[in-house]
Amino acid sequence: MHGNHPLPRKPPPTSPANEGSVSLGGKPEDISPGVKALLASISEKAEGTECGFQTALDNLPNKSDILLKAQEMSPSANAFVREIKSYLNFVDHRKYMTQISNRYEGWNKGVSGLNSMSLAIVPVVIPHLKAARSADSVRPTILLSFLADHDIPIDLLYRGSSRRKRWTEGGEIIETDPAELGLSEHLIRVCAHDRLTNTLSELQSLSAIVWTSNSTFQLRERERREIQERLSTSLRSFWCLQALILACRSVPWKYLEHMESDKSLLLSHIRYALEGARRWCKFEAMTRMVRVDIALSLMEFSRFSVMEWKQFAVNQAKELTIGLDDSDLRSQLAQRQCLLHRLSGETDLAFTALMDGFPHQINRRSHAIYGHTILQRALNHIQLDRLDKAMASLAEWQPVSQPHSAMEQVVLFRQYLLMSKILRYQGHFTASLQHLQRPQNITITAKDLVFVEDASDLACNLADTYLELDESAVAESCLRAAIKHQASKQAAVMIVLAECLFAQQRFTEVDEILRRISECQLKLMKMDKLRQSIVQAKLSHIRTQFEEAFRHWTEAMSNLGRFTLASGRTTRIILLSQCHVLHRQGLFDIENRTRDQLDALERCSGMSGASYWISGLRHWLHFLESCRQL
Repeated sequence: MHGNHPLPRKPPPTSPANEGSVSLGGKPEDISPGVKALLASISEKAEGTECGFQTALDNLPNKSDILLKAQEMSPSANAFVREIKSYLNFVDHRKYMTQISNRYEGWNKGVSGLNSMSLAIVPVVIPHLKAARSADSVRPTILLSFLADHDIPIDLLYRGSSRRKRWTEGGEIIETDPAELGLSEHLIRVCAHDRLTNTLSELQSLSAIVWTSNSTFQLRERERREIQERLSTSLRSFWCLQALILACRSVPWKYLEHMESDKSLLLSHIRYALEGARRWCKFEAMTRMVRVDIALSLMEFSRFSVMEWKQFAVNQAKELTIGLDDSDLRSQLAQRQCLLHRLSGETDLAFTALMDGFPHQINRRSHAIYGHTILQRALNHIQLDRLDKAMASLAEWQPVSQPHSAMEQVVLFRQYLLMSKILRYQGHFTASLQHLQRPQNITITAKDLVFVEDASDLACNLADTYLELDESAVAESCLRAAIKHQASKQAAVMIVLAECLFAQQRFTEVDEILRRISECQLKLMKMDKLRQSIVQAKLSHIRTQFEEAFRHWTEAMSNLGRFTLASGRTTRIILLSQCHVLHRQGLFDIENRTRDQLDALERCSGMSGASYWISGLRHWLHFLESCRQL
């Protein structure tokens, strides 16, 4: 403050009935923001109630000379408040507290004025934000400071603040309002499509953000640092939860929404918001609705990225749900934990995890969740090459409603897709193709469901089955349709396409596809790596490039070692291929030692399990046997 305003010669008279105290007869917006901040630091236990403010004010004269100093500085303070009010709209405190208590369901206690208190503080901390035309630019600035210091996709703000699809108890689909979880209605309005572009443009003009691409931007470090340093604990807690709700709501739930955002960027913001919430919020202080929705969104997002993130997301979901008596939620957590154990090769623990995976089937959603548990158990059996047990497990679940609910259709889709795989592994190719008709029909008739993430799996299974039925041209058309529609897991589709072209002896095109996979650096799963090495080995082998062929067959054997489901048959075909290469190279001693391994394998292998695990190897075996007869 400067000395431009004359100081009063003496303090104004106080009321005889309440001498030494300050009256709250006026509206709370008449109290200086600086005094409000001081009151909050003196008595955070007051929880922002009018009674709490009054008590804190009454006690001030006995503790310091703050009253006298406040009176001396009143003219300057009032001028400063008028400047703030010129671009911020304050509301009646009592009315606002009632609205907050009723609307912000993200907390078990009312959040009184935290939004407005933040708006009063930030322009003071960051002077150039005073030029903002409205609070619409200040609110997102505060929110952005509680996201990670990385590129922020515009889509994160829009999706997180808009209506999102969720499952109902009846197993159907409903759109939910973000305000039900406690997301600020002001943020919801500002982040709407028709406002967000203008708001971000204003923040850019104020040098608060910088664009890093057409769809991403970053908050400048000075804004992030200054906002976080000046906000009180209660304000940090409030905005941490806002950021966490927004980030988690931007996660698309499988079968309900498309994945459009950059997964790696979204992951970094969710992780950062989670860490902030762990530091400044208490999970148990959040309402049941918020904890459940965030936990389910974390489980949904655990399907992306590396194992470390998957484990982190599932563990955080588990911690969020401690103390909640919800059998459906326990089942869904058990399914995720089962999957993590299976991916780690811990099959015994995968079965154990599912012991908590059987919900009380009180509604159609619970029954569908039980169906997903059955699917996980069948996958555990497949991992151990117990195909008959997997098939018996899948037969335990049937839909209970007519017409089938949306959640039941998802289970049916996955159930028949898995049954078709098992039948193909066992050599029942026609039956496998018949079972694939059911998931195909569901993708066509279930208009409200999104099967984009499973489109490649369906296309590859169709192609593999047609390959076994000697219809490689039909298989090719299935795969090219999937590529045209930009199905996920493009690498898997292209590798199976290379197999189809190999079956048609279009070797130059096979070479081209393998080169494209390498040049594009597509992400390869372990099955993709195995099949790629087999196709490369066969291509080199057929061209009599034996050194290169032997290298690829050795690589295939190494990749095969990462699987349980080999049943000896796949190993046997690779060993036979190596023997043929060694024989053609004249390395008869090494060939004989390899044949000894082959004989030992054939003595140990049984007749059950996956005889036709990888399509194309059955035909390759016929080629090898024909070579021996020459």
